[in-house]
Amino acid sequence: MYRPLIAAVCLALALPALGQVPATGQAPRAPKGIKVPPQQKPVSNAWLRDADSDADRFRKLEIYLRGFDQPMLEVGQRYLALYEAIKDRNWGLADYHWDKVKLAINGGLIKRPGRTANAEAMFLDAAWPEMDKAIKSKDEQRIREQFGAVRGTCLACHAAEKVPFMNESPIFRNTAEFPR
Repeated sequence: MYRPLIAAVCLALALPALGQVPATGQAPRAPKGIKVPPQQKPVSNAWLRDADSDADRFRKLEIYLRGFDQPMLEVGQRYLALYEAIKDRNWGLADYHWDKVKLAINGGLIKRPGRTANAEAMFLDAAWPEMDKAIKSKDEQRIREQFGAVRGTCLACHAAEKVPFMNESPIFRNTAEFPR
């Protein structure tokens, strides 16, 4: 799950052996919109190695990896891919994307543990396993019905998490029904 991140961090920390990244010539400062400690080393493309401490490096990684919004963007993409796979009766692809939905949500919960209670109670422990069973059954009617239940769970979870405006997005309008 985190192999790409670990690889990126290892590569960033190992780059001095591959040659120094040239400095930009700009005065060292963080972007105005980000609250990180000022950096003593000259700003360069070696944004992790140039940090003054491991604490600063980890803070930069936290900012870069952000919160729950990025995992939910992936969830939305995979939700749409699941919908399309169901329309195409491609149960293997549906199963693949459904597993990745769970992985993305759990990854997001690492970053935003305050969302764990609703995510688990409403989705991961309830809706997710039911959809998983439906997909594995390869019963098209059951899968379509369960997708509708999943959609409803998503809407309810957004309301519970105080982001009901998410429910007014095209992703939910466009997946309300399956074409016949």
